[in-house]
Amino acid sequence: MEPAVQALTAYKASDRVVQIGTQQRSGQHFQEAARIVQEGQLGKITHAVLQFGGTGYGTPPEPVVPVPEGLNWEMFQGPAPRRPFKQGRLRWRGWWDYGGGLITDWGVHLTDVALWYLGAQRVGPSLTSGTAQYVNFVNPERDQSPDAFSVSWQYPDFVMTFTNAVVQDWEFGRQGNYFFGPRGSLLVHRAGYEVRPAQSSGGRGAPQGRGAAPAPSAPPQEAAPALQPRRVPWRERDGSDSDSSTVGHARNFLDCVRSRQKPVSDLEIGFYASLPTLLAVMAVREGRSFKWDDAGKKAVPV
Repeated sequence: MEPAVQALTAYKASDRVVQIGTQQRSGQHFQEAARIVQEGQLGKITHAVLQFGGTGYGTPPEPVVPVPEGLNWEMFQGPAPRRPFKQGRLRWRGWWDYGGGLITDWGVHLTDVALWYLGAQRVGPSLTSGTAQYVNFVNPERDQSPDAFSVSWQYPDFVMTFTNAVVQDWEFGRQGNYFFGPRGSLLVHRAGYEVRPAQSSGGRGAPQGRGAAPAPSAPPQEAAPALQPRRVPWRERDGSDSDSSTVGHARNFLDCVRSRQKPVSDLEIGFYASLPTLLAVMAVREGRSFKWDDAGKKAVPV
């Protein structure tokens, strides 16, 4: 957390152009899906769900072995604590010394999209909670990130949750960002996006439960058009297999270097996208919830 705050402070005191690598912001279909949410086509969003399957980057317990020839283990560890070499540590994302597992590694791409779509990209969560378990290895090494987790964040106008225990690893068709509104839902990921109207309302409003008072009808001129189901694969729109979001992200950065404008993922936006994932790691590791003091830029245990 401290290095992130230091980076934000230095950035705001400078005139530097910085682009953070949350490249989905530069993807055409991500931008199109953003308009669906921001134009209110789904109604007011009160819950954003983030899903990414798989067990993370952990490895089974293994012995200490000699450092392989050609590997500078001292340089590899950087500013992290010095540890004896294990082959699994080369998968650095899953070790607390070097990364935060899926919660931070993929989580920041998902939180970034959610906060962008919901207009909270310069706001911290008011409350962060999380639970996790080591379930796939016998006697797991606790200096690795857990392989099953569920975390949640409370924001002023919505709740955001993230779990890895729902879909199969790399099943792109079902993992990504979900947005649920009274008129329907949206799923967006790197393979495209999908819109589904609320089943009992045809996309015209919240479903009516048994015994519920009927919602007042809007005047005909104010009634929203029915939400149409659709699935948009990004390759069909882009016309190629290239990663257009990464190319567009690099182009946006270079354009801003010349114009001195802020890029789409400046460091402040990147800070607030990373913040919920860093707080979630703290909640999981310490077994307690945290509030965020934005004025003091610090986490406060609850």
